[in-house]
Amino acid sequence: MIPVAIGLSGLDATPRYTLGADIAGAEANEILTAFANLPDAVYGILNLRADVGGALDAEKALTETLRGKLALRVEPGRLRGVSLLRSVLGELGTVGDAALLLGALRGGQTLQRFYGDDFEVLAGTFDLADGRARTDDLHLVYRNYRVDLRGALGLADQSLDFAGTLTIEPEVQRALVGQEAAPAAAPPGVAKVIPLAAVRGTLSEPRIRITADAAREFVALLGSEEGKDRASKLEAKIDKELGEGTGKAVLDALGGLLGLPSPGETPEAGR
Repeated sequence: MIPVAIGLSGLDATPRYTLGADIAGAEANEILTAFANLPDAVYGILNLRADVGGALDAEKALTETLRGKLALRVEPGRLRGVSLLRSVLGELGTVGDAALLLGALRGGQTLQRFYGDDFEVLAGTFDLADGRARTDDLHLVYRNYRVDLRGALGLADQSLDFAGTLTIEPEVQRALVGQEAAPAAAPPGVAKVIPLAAVRGTLSEPRIRITADAAREFVALLGSEEGKDRASKLEAKIDKELGEGTGKAVLDALGGLLGLPSPGETPEAGR
């Protein structure tokens, strides 16, 4: 039994509807499909409170006339097929590929283990109007990273218009540079916050844009390959994995951003 209160008014003029709901422990996909036109996008255990309403207009969809407030929390759950961390690294292009490759080549644990679409918490409060759900406090907590967003979701087409931050915990940072997990006795690391300039696309296919400064933050996590011999070997391995000539381009790009010597120089020569 789902507690939902529905009311109708103004039947002799402009009919209007109201809907109040206080839902706990329901299946997110079923509720969001029925009430928010978001089918097969979010799965998990949903708590939701809604106080919304609008005009009944034969020429407009309910998502266009819907107004009011909605608060939801899904814990735990799954955003089907979506890994926001993978999307951010995808925005880095070749440098993102290099981040994955460098981690593997250095013998550490790879980033793929953080690429699942399951999250620990998805929560936010929304103002609904004009076919959009606006929020300043949407957040998704994944394993060892978190995304905080502000902006709007299109109810009819699931379009995204957000900005925010990605916070990566030390475990993800270690995976970026190919280090093994730190011993339990080691002091805790510091989380790193990466600005997300824009999150566009759709709920099922988000497109993330980061600034040049944010890209440098990621690249800085990759560290440096010191010495001509090690750098040359790394260049050859990148060529093998990503294509002939890619290794030098990647290392030059990383070196330029980090102020490191290119693969053909010794550290001294690059200073």
